[in-house]
Amino acid sequence: MAFLLGGSVAAFLLLLFTTVKTCHLGCRCEEQSFGLFNSFSLTRVDCSGLGPNIIPVSIPVETSLLDLSSNGIRSIEGAVLSGPGYTTLSSLNLSNNLISVMNGSVFSKLRYLETLDLSWNAIKVLVEGFSGLPLAEVDLSHNLIHEIDLNVFRVQDHGRPFSVDLSYNLLKSVTRNALLSHLFKEYGFLIGYSSESVSTRPSSIASGSPARFLIMAPAADRQGYWGTPTSTLDWCEENYVVSFYIAEFWNTVSNLIMIIPPIYGALQTFKSGLEVRYMLSFLGLAAVGVGSWCFHMTLQYEMQLLDELPMIYSCCVFVYCLYECFRQENAVNYLPIALLLFFSITVSVVYLQWKEPVFHQVMYAFLVAFLVFRSVFIVTWVYPWLRALCYTSLSVFLLGFVLWNIDNIVCDTLRATRQRLPPVVGAVTQLHAWWHILTGLGSYLHILLSLQIRTTYLKYRPKVKFVCGIWPLLHIESEKMS
Repeated sequence: MAFLLGGSVAAFLLLLFTTVKTCHLGCRCEEQSFGLFNSFSLTRVDCSGLGPNIIPVSIPVETSLLDLSSNGIRSIEGAVLSGPGYTTLSSLNLSNNLISVMNGSVFSKLRYLETLDLSWNAIKVLVEGFSGLPLAEVDLSHNLIHEIDLNVFRVQDHGRPFSVDLSYNLLKSVTRNALLSHLFKEYGFLIGYSSESVSTRPSSIASGSPARFLIMAPAADRQGYWGTPTSTLDWCEENYVVSFYIAEFWNTVSNLIMIIPPIYGALQTFKSGLEVRYMLSFLGLAAVGVGSWCFHMTLQYEMQLLDELPMIYSCCVFVYCLYECFRQENAVNYLPIALLLFFSITVSVVYLQWKEPVFHQVMYAFLVAFLVFRSVFIVTWVYPWLRALCYTSLSVFLLGFVLWNIDNIVCDTLRATRQRLPPVVGAVTQLHAWWHILTGLGSYLHILLSLQIRTTYLKYRPKVKFVCGIWPLLHIESEKMS
């Protein structure tokens, strides 16, 4: 266990320190701080006017804007726009170059790209591949485009207007296919031109006319009490639909299952005089629920940390409890405590510096894998009569994980479905909320399993009972078995 933890920590420390904020030769880097007490910073990198050999360019971690304009670049390949610094890129300027063909797939790794400037190039052809990007604005003005199918821009919708500037091209036809008709009918999208009021323009447009297509986001996503989201993640639930004061209502209230039952479990553990670490397990799960409530209610970066970091800390407590379950009562093993504390601090420091959600998800999955292997080992070789509780916990958690992935992958379909359903029925399709419910229940059942393993080893009389025949609680007999 110590070897695996040490190896993973060393690998990520190496990754962190090999991606320090160094500016590419000839480029100019400017760091800007944001958030409460300047808690995080982003970098603007200007590599304009340096010539076509500037690419590929390495950029610092946490770069928000990259300017590659006026370099005489003729083509962009996908591998050019990859690397640690590109994971946070929100604005890319490729204007005043010599690009003639643009394939949207080259931007596929820029998961936070909102603004793309391709003006003043020689673009004649646009190839599909922009789908899945959170683009808000694309500038294609002053190019050589003759025909364009707006279906190319099937981008993610995060509640912001999406505009495409096609002014000063050689446009002869603009295809507004079934997709745009569907958007206009189902979501109330606005299609129009900058120089005129909203209208249904003919598909044939005079050459060189200043056309600007503006596709507005659905009215369902709107600004609310907490303002513009600053979090690095914004989930599939439409923002501020149910309440002006709660950004993602169903994703917020679904956290109650991770708050109320664990607090009650902690009180019962305390009253039963059991070891403190199991009370901390329950309270750790409750802390995750509170943090997740605050995050989904506000979609602010600081609240996101309040959700994600306790997931790591509480899971470390789970690991300690399960790996120390066969020791003498009230015994403390300081080596695994030190290792898990070091792991938690390292993950926190790396994640605060390298704001990549995938890193956090991998670290959390790493801890969960430890718990799965240890649990299966115990119920297979030590206490086989606990298999039902163990496998129920794992199955519920796994189902939540599956729904979490479905929610991420087919978000557009889920949103479209919700538009056709009554609000109460549509709430059932909030799969991220189901992730909270199922993983909350799965984690709670895991604590019960861990507690039952421990109390059985200490020769207590543990027994799972159900409140109202539904919610499980672990009842401990006052006397030990002889």
